[in-house]
Amino acid sequence: MHSSLTHVQYEHLHRANKVELICSQCGEKAFAINPCFQTGNLTCIDLCPNWNAAVWEIRCTQCSYHATEKTFSELGQLYYCLESRGKTLWAWNREHLVMLHKMFTGKINDNDPYANLAVYARREWLLGTRKQAWVKAIEKKLKE
Repeated sequence: MHSSLTHVQYEHLHRANKVELICSQCGEKAFAINPCFQTGNLTCIDLCPNWNAAVWEIRCTQCSYHATEKTFSELGQLYYCLESRGKTLWAWNREHLVMLHKMFTGKINDNDPYANLAVYARREWLLGTRKQAWVKAIEKKLKE
């Protein structure tokens, strides 16, 4: 049995407890919240009792769409999906996107609340000059 922190970090799935989505009704930004987020837990791992539970709540920022008792797999399309050179970069939410920007520019530090997710950055995002393309795409999206 593994007992080290690296075991938990690398052998289990992680995700954010606050996810920004494209609203299925109007196409604008919606927030999906797992109850764990309300208790201060920004992320969870697949060992969490809520991992597959229908506990997510979705609210659109622009229209009246509201849904409860959704599982993670029912949430829909992520709001922060960026395309560059035939590849897709995604982020759970704005804060995660900002952390990715810091990672690509070498400015990330351990105090960032989403820093623990940096180890899950996809290899295809990190190759060669692609990082600079992601920096530009992220900066453009953050200005929207």
